[in-house]
Amino acid sequence: MIATPAPQITDAVRRNMALLIQLRWLAVGGQLFTILLVHGPMGIALPLAPLLAAISLLVFINIVTLYMLRRFEAGLEYALFTALMFDIAALTWQQERRLCSY
Repeated sequence: MIATPAPQITDAVRRNMALLIQLRWLAVGGQLFTILLVHGPMGIALPLAPLLAAISLLVFINIVTLYMLRRFEAGLEYALFTALMFDIAALTWQQERRLCSY
């Protein structure tokens, strides 16, 4: 069996990972702002625990991803893919929670 070498790390992968981290920080900030606005001044009851849990998970993933970007050279392609899958899962989970609460 011939072992396939891991894909070479490219500058594009590092840029894409950095962009994903920046976008995730913006998403976390936007979600927190929206939750605080809707729950606070608008007075609409929200299931805060699951919403804040999803945001906390994204913050944790962002910190881990940032650590990986700064410390590792190889395997960032897989980390980028995994981070994108976590983002999709978190957004799907939040949307499902919203739909189930109606």
